Amino acid sequence: MDDTRSLANEGNQKSEAQQYPAPEMYEQEDWEAVEAHLEQYFGPCDNVFHEIMSPDIHVDIYIMKPTPERNYYVLSTFGMGAHRMNVPAELAEHKLERAEIIVTLPPDWQLGQEGEEWYWPIRWLKILARLPINEDGWLGWGHTVANPDDAPFAENTRLCGLMLTEPQGFDEEAVCCELPGGDEVNFYQMIPLTFEEMQFKLAHDAQTLLERFTPEQLAVVDIHRESVCGDLPQKQFAIPQTELKDVYQGDGPQGCIATDRILVDGVPVGYCYREEPDPGDEAWDSGWRFTAGDESDDYLDDPDRSGVYALNTICNYDPDVIPLLDSDPGTAWSRGEDGVFRPELYEED
Repeated sequence: MDDTRSLANEGNQKSEAQQYPAPEMYEQEDWEAVEAHLEQYFGPCDNVFHEIMSPDIHVDIYIMKPTPERNYYVLSTFGMGAHRMNVPAELAEHKLERAEIIVTLPPDWQLGQEGEEWYWPIRWLKILARLPINEDGWLGWGHTVANPDDAPFAENTRLCGLMLTEPQGFDEEAVCCELPGGDEVNFYQMIPLTFEEMQFKLAHDAQTLLERFTPEQLAVVDIHRESVCGDLPQKQFAIPQTELKDVYQGDGPQGCIATDRILVDGVPVGYCYREEPDPGDEAWDSGWRFTAGDESDDYLDDPDRSGVYALNTICNYDPDVIPLLDSDPGTAWSRGEDGVFRPELYEED
């Protein structure tokens, strides 16, 4: 959500109160509790990037400047936790419905400067703050979100995805703020990842990926750092990422899973289906799965022979799937010898 907005001809415009319902906000005592938690564990707030227009929740960005003891910026959302996220029922006892997100930036980061190379961490704090509302889902530890088409956040970095962890290098108590009414606001740290790290995490799990990092690599964003998965064999894609075109712009989550037969070997999609995303993956997973149709069971069971990609990426490889993408979960399509996709019986695993 942009921080600024212009109103032309105010006399012909509805008031903001008429255009938008009042955004969700913390009650005063909850506000004070979260603000006190931020100051106690992350440092006193030196500046606030105030949000001008707030159609759903009011999300400010609190800025804690570097200090001699902590030589980096801490930026935190403030207001995301006013909304209770739609957490799966089996996790209800853990009080994960409310969250705020921080990111740590080096002391020479040019906050307030124009250019995406300086603004992308703030942009993504705001995007993540609203993802649970837009997708009627939730965000928590270990969740990952990719930039569209896995493109880098800016021209000066290879970082292109994000993972949420507990705050790194802070007191254990920084993880959770208890509100006066008994609810809890969980604090997560936004860790930017390279494409290889995103693929590794999705093929394995968050903890296995985190074990590859040093504490220093997790502590502060380094836009120039090497991938911690650089020692692993890298896939040679049939279409280089730099040649991908913007051919599909759909609504909702844009992530999908496809096999190397398509992305590496360049074989057209032969069979695809859409399933309900796993709990916790609703923010990124469209549910679409794409195969060439000739993969063996052993091939499909090998996590290193598939990956998570944007739907637009798959559409670059095979534009014939575009008309299928509005199909509901629980549907499947198979390409016939004539090259035409026809509906198939969907069998859930």
